[in-house]
Amino acid sequence: MWEAKTTPFPVSGGIALRYAVINLGISFPLHGLIIWAGWQPEDHDPALNPLTLVLSGVLLAPVLETFLNFWIPIRIVDRLFGRKRFASGLAGIACVAPFVWVHYGGDHFHRSFLTALCTGVVGGTCFYLCYRRAEASEGVSPFWTTALCHSHF
Repeated sequence: MWEAKTTPFPVSGGIALRYAVINLGISFPLHGLIIWAGWQPEDHDPALNPLTLVLSGVLLAPVLETFLNFWIPIRIVDRLFGRKRFASGLAGIACVAPFVWVHYGGDHFHRSFLTALCTGVVGGTCFYLCYRRAEASEGVSPFWTTALCHSHF
């Protein structure tokens, strides 16, 4: 008899990497276009510690943002509306809209609204799809798979 393999930390690196590559393939050219067009503010703030930014961006932000921007909205929409036709789209909007808002820091984080919109819509959509894909895979944690995908960015 076939038995499902269980792991102590059920993360799918394949799913995470797939959606990280999709995110990179779409967002990198868009960000390049935004910078080339001159719509990105200058980023010369000596008060921002690069090591702190990297550590918080790779370790803290993926877990915190996955929890706040994906796990909570998806749980709420799924519990309220279940499998209704519009629930998946509503959950996607409920995830992506706050993700856009969180990534707009104005001049302090040296992001234009257009940059935040690109990061939020492209990244948020990729992370939402990563979460749902991992959710559909047996034995895989959608939360940790999405956090791993987010840590690539």
